[in-house]
Amino acid sequence: MRLAIPLVLVLVLGCDRPEPPAPGVPVPLGAPVVPAPAVPVPSAPAPAPVAVNGIDPCILGVWRLTPEHATEFYRAAIVGSGGGAIDTVSVEGTATVSLTASGDTTFDMSTVRVRVSTSDAAAPMEMNMSFAGTGHADFTARDGTITYANSTNAITGTVSVRIAGHERTMPWNAAIGDSMGRSISGSHTYRCSANELVITSPGAPAPVTWIR
Repeated sequence: MRLAIPLVLVLVLGCDRPEPPAPGVPVPLGAPVVPAPAVPVPSAPAPAPVAVNGIDPCILGVWRLTPEHATEFYRAAIVGSGGGAIDTVSVEGTATVSLTASGDTTFDMSTVRVRVSTSDAAAPMEMNMSFAGTGHADFTARDGTITYANSTNAITGTVSVRIAGHERTMPWNAAIGDSMGRSISGSHTYRCSANELVITSPGAPAPVTWIR
């Protein structure tokens, strides 16, 4: 009888611990199924941008020069030229530049107006410029350098200057247009991202920022 009680306990306890099913035996309905841990699959790296005709693909497309970015440039240009303290710099209008995979670029300025006033020069000055026009060039762009060739432009406008209350209108001439046309001639450095193109020209007081 002393052996009967331990034997009964063993049988009862053994009933509470079912043996795992043998291989090939289906798991009973309702039994928990533990899924095997997922094996992470490494994602393929993004393909590197491919140059098109030797041109950095980032630079391709249509870019805009906003009045805000143009104002920054003209302010820096006047300060850098020793034009005195600037009271006002305002720019109206926009400019666009198109850079294509064929190595062709065109720019278009639709009546850009620039007003500048200074007071810390030899005499207070106010200058108003209004210009419009188009330009064209061939270009290459790679490794942060954009180079233009065969550049032409057709820019016209007016310039008026008021100094100490006396106003003078300066005739627009080819030299003024050519100075603006130099923005698409020669070599310049650039920095490009998805929505911003920053071009720095040799001798320029500040870079020019284009957006899209």
